[in-house]
Amino acid sequence: MFIFDENRPSRQDDFDLGDYEDNDFWEDVLRKNLVTAKVYSNTPVKENHIYDLDQFSKSVTNHLALAHCNVVISFYVESIELTLNSVLVEKKNITEDELPLNRLWHLTQD
Repeated sequence: MFIFDENRPSRQDDFDLGDYEDNDFWEDVLRKNLVTAKVYSNTPVKENHIYDLDQFSKSVTNHLALAHCNVVISFYVESIELTLNSVLVEKKNITEDELPLNRLWHLTQD
């Protein structure tokens, strides 16, 4: 599981609700900041594990001001080792070997 503070407001397309257009609904749902939790696995995640993984991602991020943040979880079937480097390059423009510890402190309040 990778958890990222996207440092941007959430948008409708961040949620898997298709073309749901009720503006009153979106005004209540969208927050000032988006945190994504992405679960990668070599095999599809079992249906009965999805709820537990969702709850785990929320427990890791429960220190955030959830009135101002959306936490969205997504599942992918991909190699974890290959994904780690591609995600780090995409998000932070670094590889795993170049990752300094202080780059991981963004989600903590220490």
